[in-house]
Amino acid sequence: MKNHLSLVFALSLVIQVVGQTSVTFEVDYLPNNQSEIIGIRGSLPPLSWYETYPMESMDGKYVVDIDFPASGGVLEFKFVYQSTDGTDVNWETIDNRTLALSENRMGYAGNWDEPYYRDPSSLPLLNSDALLADFALIETIFREVHPGTYRYLSEEELTTHLAELEDAFSSALSVSEAYLALNKFIATIKCGHTASPLYNQNADVTAMLFFGPDKLPFTFQWVEGQMIILLDATDESVFPAGTEIKAINGHKAYDILEAMRQYVPTDGPAVSPKDGLLSLQGYSWRYELFDAVFHLLFPPVDLGYEIEYLQAGEAESKRTTIRPLLRRERSEILAERYPDHPRRSDDLWSLDLSLDEIGVLTVGDFTAFGKGALELDYELFFADVFNQINRAGIEKLIIDVRDNQGGNDPIVSEMLTYLQHRPQRDIQFEGRMRYQSFPEELRPYVKTWGDNIPAFFDPEQGKPDESGHYYIYPKSFKPERGFRLKRQAFNGEVVFLTSRVNASLGFYLANYVRQNQVGTIIGETTGGCQRGINGGNLALLRLPNTDLELDFPVLGGFTLEEVPALGVVPDIEVIFTANDIAVGRDVVMEAAVNYLMRE
Repeated sequence: MKNHLSLVFALSLVIQVVGQTSVTFEVDYLPNNQSEIIGIRGSLPPLSWYETYPMESMDGKYVVDIDFPASGGVLEFKFVYQSTDGTDVNWETIDNRTLALSENRMGYAGNWDEPYYRDPSSLPLLNSDALLADFALIETIFREVHPGTYRYLSEEELTTHLAELEDAFSSALSVSEAYLALNKFIATIKCGHTASPLYNQNADVTAMLFFGPDKLPFTFQWVEGQMIILLDATDESVFPAGTEIKAINGHKAYDILEAMRQYVPTDGPAVSPKDGLLSLQGYSWRYELFDAVFHLLFPPVDLGYEIEYLQAGEAESKRTTIRPLLRRERSEILAERYPDHPRRSDDLWSLDLSLDEIGVLTVGDFTAFGKGALELDYELFFADVFNQINRAGIEKLIIDVRDNQGGNDPIVSEMLTYLQHRPQRDIQFEGRMRYQSFPEELRPYVKTWGDNIPAFFDPEQGKPDESGHYYIYPKSFKPERGFRLKRQAFNGEVVFLTSRVNASLGFYLANYVRQNQVGTIIGETTGGCQRGINGGNLALLRLPNTDLELDFPVLGGFTLEEVPALGVVPDIEVIFTANDIAVGRDVVMEAAVNYLMRE
């Protein structure tokens, strides 16, 4: 389900039957694969959660008038689309929509799968009592549960950072201020799996982060501290690729980067992964960190952004004022101006056999479920790809995973079964937990994937380590051994392309490739950390008093070797420049081709 777009909410009064509320519902921007029936399900008659009340197509939207017998109640509802026989019902993935039936005649116009947007300043303040009550839970998480609390922090440093958060929470805060304060603390833990996340938030927070008219109308990469334009969605197309953004509303670009780094949770102390995650790709199906945080720290001024910029090859910078956009507007403009710009995660998967003797397999997204998940069948995809490679007689293969962060393990496992190699050894991580019984005060607010009571509430007994700080689970981070290679497994030379955003599963893939000699790694040092990452058994916690989401792991992987606090360093490191972007050069791909064509 795509196109997470901003809502427009309109109210109008007409004389109606007293005690009855008539509502005109509209929905726009439904997915392209919608079925034949578009409608509403909801909590108050004549709506029901079990049957769809149909809507009619009108001027590209779907519309229906519904009379509710009484006013004064609060309706919860969602838009749905379904097959004509009702067997295949597709729901919006956001929280239930709500509408107070307070007038005789009302209107509700919205976009599919996107919550109603209110300006952050209009959201009620969070009082200090609520904030401090949630702070007590946060302190329990990091002092008693989180496996990575003391990887990079001393007890004194942790106490200092907690005191800073408690001080911030001691006064009433706006929702945006509380969100920023929480994420600033979280970033000090240096754990890429701990966040008040981009997903899973309540409707108001999600809308605040992503659905306001405050998004920059271009995409970019941070290159050695410079903000370099990739794609331009401004009204006048003023920023060609390679343009450097020098300042926004008087704030120098590097100062913006330094300020935003404080809110980025990554594994270990390396800065480069933060800069990768703070670049902006503009993919319509992904929520991106820059979009979430930038406008909270540096909001538009007088409904615009004043930009100082320097075009490639010019000596003097210029200034212009640009109009911020909705994410939807930016996506639509990019799709129109750049035909190759990906529209969905499936577009990041491809096979190119146009190079002599070299195949290029791009696997740019490992997400198999949830928002923005792959629609293709990855097992069928890999089977077809490697059949094509074998039939074409390809002996050298480039596998490009540079767009990947985390994702679903079975995708990577399936890909590895098509690459001829002999596992040399296990990845040397052991699992560690901080507790043997999950704190009672946290349990009511925690869930995990699925509807079951989390198994990690009362785990199997672990072996205490010598320090007494951890319980050891030696097999938790061992990869599956003895998986069968496919009969058509590729037996030629393989190169993997990596980037600084390869964290979580992207990191584990690169680490496996390195340790088991699956292929040569070319590109940037990955995210993640060779000392281990905290990626096991995620707890999804909704703080009860502020309603902010806080997700964290309860199991960490810890290295048994002396290794640097870095991601996987490539065999051949490639540094790209602003000029490479300006002229459209993919220097990482060029380096891989040159390596494979060597004599």
